[in-house]
Amino acid sequence: MPDVTNVGALTGNNALIFKAQVYLALDQALNNLSTAACWRGTVAPICLYQPVQFQQTGVPGLMGRTVVDTAVFAWSPPTAQMELMTPGPSGQTLQPLVRENLTVKVNKYGVGYYVARDTFFADVWGTLRSWVTKLSRPIAKLGDALLASLMRNGKVTADWTGTNFFATNKPQAPSGSLSNATVYSNLYTSCPLTPAGVLRMYNGMRAIKGEDNYSLNIKLDTLVVPAEQESAAMQACSVEYPVYSQTANPWNVGQAASTAAMGQNIVAIQRWIKQIQVLPELTIGGASIDTTSWYGLECANPERGGAPGLLLCDDAAVDMFFQLGNDSVSVWQSDTLAVAARKFSGAGYGLGQFAARADVA
Repeated sequence: MPDVTNVGALTGNNALIFKAQVYLALDQALNNLSTAACWRGTVAPICLYQPVQFQQTGVPGLMGRTVVDTAVFAWSPPTAQMELMTPGPSGQTLQPLVRENLTVKVNKYGVGYYVARDTFFADVWGTLRSWVTKLSRPIAKLGDALLASLMRNGKVTADWTGTNFFATNKPQAPSGSLSNATVYSNLYTSCPLTPAGVLRMYNGMRAIKGEDNYSLNIKLDTLVVPAEQESAAMQACSVEYPVYSQTANPWNVGQAASTAAMGQNIVAIQRWIKQIQVLPELTIGGASIDTTSWYGLECANPERGGAPGLLLCDDAAVDMFFQLGNDSVSVWQSDTLAVAARKFSGAGYGLGQFAARADVA
């Protein structure tokens, strides 16, 4: 396998050595760092971020660096309500304290390139020398890729409750403090990305209760969509007075045939959605359903301490590897240069009450 794959019209046999000029304007178009990480959000992160690297006290540098293998998230949910007390020593019912937890595995990820020394040195125009930029792109997008994989596979992947993360039968009280028949749904089918679809998800999340059967007061404020649904999300959340045809007016069922009517979009008027985050990595799997599915989360409520629906554990540091010097045994024996990077990161499902998925079909 060659260390450099040439794609295009110019080859070594037909290069116009004395008449041609090499321009690198197209290289910048692809090797750019303008693509910011989606998970950081524009108003608030779309996940609960937890750094997993620590420095041991009194041990400087690499020897004191510690990166955990597994991140454990633990909490104790409220499960009791106030009750009318009756006379007597047993007039008050006490509930046992409940502790629940979930884990996120922190894995090691790597990316790198290699090239023969003679090929690299003969690259007089510098087309192969943007090593660091090529490494920076996958490093910056790792968190997005991990979260996108969780989201698009959430209908078929179980979370800490034993149910698929996106499902219609999520247990309201995994601890058993309420009847097992008490469930909620964070999966919406036949729900296209329209004002009516956003309103349906908003109402559904507002109705979710905790293990004490009191409202969790969840307010949908973030949409995460593939690039194919960006314009639909903007239209659903920004157009205050849309015009509907007779067959497409969810607000006026009795509208006369072959007419148009204007309606008020409460989603836009109330400004419920604080941010629309485009996550192109949602379609990496190649499934057609991923181009139309969309997601809603509560992320911008400071009282929550973050966005508890999705979890991202990450070591902010990046380990770089350079195999470039002639004093390197590997370089000398293989006659090859190499640059690589490694990073510790992991993502997992959090609390399903705060995240929802909608499918068109």
